Amino acid sequence: MIVYRSFYEAITDLPSKNQAEVWIAVFELGLYGNEVDLKGISKTIFKLIKPQIEANIKRYENGKSKKIIKPEANIKQTESKSVTNNNKNKNKNINARKKEFVLYLKQFENEYPKQLLKDFEDYWTEHGINDIKMRFEKEKTFGVARRLRTWSKNSFNNYETKQDDKLVDHIKKQLGK
Repeated sequence: MIVYRSFYEAITDLPSKNQAEVWIAVFELGLYGNEVDLKGISKTIFKLIKPQIEANIKRYENGKSKKIIKPEANIKQTESKSVTNNNKNKNKNINARKKEFVLYLKQFENEYPKQLLKDFEDYWTEHGINDIKMRFEKEKTFGVARRLRTWSKNSFNNYETKQDDKLVDHIKKQLGK
């Protein structure tokens, strides 16, 4: 049952005896669905309150009959709140996560040119001012090694990998050049 400020304000202006009568009528209707027979000013004030109480009861009954709560729904709702809280934490630590990404990229320094890695980092750690995730975190799946391989293979910004340079050097040695 919902008690509105307007109920309280209207009822408190009544004499004490009438206040008690109206409050009893409000609670009887709201909690038990019983209508109390009132007279005089108590009846007048209750007539103004009654339609709102009935509308709230109807709204409650309509909502109650439509909703079937499944255990999975509660789990999903809890997970959703958890994700929201995690997003707040992620937003606070976006720079820390960016540093982790950069450190992770260091393992590929022997395979790819530094400028390629830097541009890859700049592209995938991009985020807006209000974003809580960087570009790579918005992807459904993201494997750094595979993305780097594709980045290099597609020659984004015309990069060549260090492996290609090593192969060219090896071939030159074989040819005696």
